[in-house]
Amino acid sequence: MELCSVTIDESRGRVIWVETQSRGNQDGCHYSVCTRTIMFETTDVKYCVGPVLTLLQNCPKCDLYCSPFAVTIWPSEPCPKGLYFTWHSDSHLLRNQLDTHVLGQGRCLSEDRAGTVVDFKSAASKLRHIWAQKASQPELQVIAKTSHVSTGVLFLICSNGCVHTLNGAEESLNALKLPASINVADSTDWFAYRFVLGAVFKDNMFRVVSNTTGVLLQELDLSTVFSGMNFRFWTIMGMIPRTGIWSSKGIWVLQMDNIESVVSAMGPTEAAATLHSFNQDRLAGRTALQGAYEAYSGQRIGEGAGKGVAGPQHGFQNPGLMVSVLQGAEAGHKPQASQALQSLYERREECMEPDTRLNATTQPLLQQYWALHQEKLGIWDKKSNEAQRPFTVQEVVCRLVDSSSPLSVNLKKSEMNFLCLNAPVATLVTLLDALNLGTLDENGHINFQTLPLDEEELDPSLPPVSFGVQAPESESGLPLFEIICTLMFKECPTQLVEFVHLCQQARDKVMDASAFSRKRSAVQLYDVALGSLPGPDHSRNQEGAVLATAKLLQLSLTSHGALNALKLLLKYKLWSEAIGLVQENADNTQRHSELYHVLLMAILQNREIVPEYYERLWACLPQKISSLEFLKLLTTHHQPSNPRIHLCQQVLCRPQDDLQIGMVRDQLIKLLGRKKVKGR
Repeated sequence: MELCSVTIDESRGRVIWVETQSRGNQDGCHYSVCTRTIMFETTDVKYCVGPVLTLLQNCPKCDLYCSPFAVTIWPSEPCPKGLYFTWHSDSHLLRNQLDTHVLGQGRCLSEDRAGTVVDFKSAASKLRHIWAQKASQPELQVIAKTSHVSTGVLFLICSNGCVHTLNGAEESLNALKLPASINVADSTDWFAYRFVLGAVFKDNMFRVVSNTTGVLLQELDLSTVFSGMNFRFWTIMGMIPRTGIWSSKGIWVLQMDNIESVVSAMGPTEAAATLHSFNQDRLAGRTALQGAYEAYSGQRIGEGAGKGVAGPQHGFQNPGLMVSVLQGAEAGHKPQASQALQSLYERREECMEPDTRLNATTQPLLQQYWALHQEKLGIWDKKSNEAQRPFTVQEVVCRLVDSSSPLSVNLKKSEMNFLCLNAPVATLVTLLDALNLGTLDENGHINFQTLPLDEEELDPSLPPVSFGVQAPESESGLPLFEIICTLMFKECPTQLVEFVHLCQQARDKVMDASAFSRKRSAVQLYDVALGSLPGPDHSRNQEGAVLATAKLLQLSLTSHGALNALKLLLKYKLWSEAIGLVQENADNTQRHSELYHVLLMAILQNREIVPEYYERLWACLPQKISSLEFLKLLTTHHQPSNPRIHLCQQVLCRPQDDLQIGMVRDQLIKLLGRKKVKGR
């Protein structure tokens, strides 16, 4: 087997790859697109779970592009032009779906693909009447593709200079038009980063355009640096987002310097939104700064090494620029760079339009720089030892949940998300302890605080009561209820329902909510908890996670909650729990019949489990069901081999050891006998 391409879908916890088939065809269609669930622990993939699922087979070599909405599968030649696929999964609807698209026509085929492999040639053949008509149209002449590293939007560059965008399954044809001076055929490599779309051309020119208007923002001649070299782009979305180029001779970081032309080509709204996104990286800047303290403290750096970075003609496009200056801005190391930054900060009031012309968004960055600069000076002057020692998880969590903390909500969310990903157990334990909700014993069991629910009135000042009443909000501004639910789902899902139920009971008791008013309430914690959960494959205890999700589906106000819960249990083959769910809802209503129908069909398709669950299956049969209705259920699963012979006769004539149909013989005879007695 040869692995051709691979991508990781972190939001769904899956890895998708393209591999060669063992028995290939001679026409180039000898590849398969496969996926498998993976488990993340810190930043490393520790192990895989679940079987390998083949999405597409007998296809040409494909490129994979991952976005928050779907994974786009774009086949290469030989392939009908404009034909591509999108794959997405829905954890609540329990559906894996592979859609077939034709560019400009949208989605053409859509089927549930939980256990069926899509054949590429078959899918292409079904749509030949569509793509054959569009094969000559210019919008299908896609010669380059690139995906935005943070949003996942796929940019399709056509030979006529038009650029289409794909955001999951949402198409936007001719989203922008490249300038006439840009010859797309001469481009060698493309990238999408922040608010720009860039490419390198055969004449060693690097050009950047706006990814919303197509206006040329900047050109850079690379021939003086890369003469006679082959180079490629690299882009990372780490602690500080960066993009650059690399070759066999080294690695370079790209940084715009012609700010005036960039700003003049962008509208005020676009410029403000762009730099606002840069300001979102303040956590990245602070984290990198802490590393800079250790790496650069005590090291001597050249006198004017950072002067050019701090020049007013450059401005602050990224917190990484401030970090690079602060790494050596101590007096005596880079006095000129430090003075230039200080001058910009002091003139923020006097000069209404700074030299960078980004007055609307530069001020927050300057203020952020000055605060970090003062903090750094205090540390290096040994006036404060707090930032030099490493913070513990407990200290950081307590600081984040403190309602009097001056930190912004966005910064709190960023830091809390970082802790949840890297230290989930310690974060959960600290949250439970800091909020007085419970403690975690040495066996990993949570002992929740007991509430006097039998009393007529609850004291709203009790921590568990106040937490339940305020949920899903909190005084700190963080969605603490959802954060705790997510952590419990991943680490100890068997106690999640107990926790949510405890909070909901406290909330209803204080608000004196009746059962009727609870159904009409705008906030139900069961629904809030359900919306915060990832898929069961993200939990250390998959079975416990499935059971917790199924129970929350039943308790929530979601339409068809019991039916969706049953489908979830059947998907993970929890047969006993699925039968128990139907027994709990055995009230001889229409819902009971629907649940039983889904259960019966699932068990009939897994004949090896029939003997084990035979008695329990018939025990939850709706009492009001007639023999005719029972036969209709079977008809949906078993079509008569001879239409002239009634299905009832076929069932009665099948041998008893035929578990798939013969198993229902005795039950059908009972129903017919009961009907005969009633007729008498």
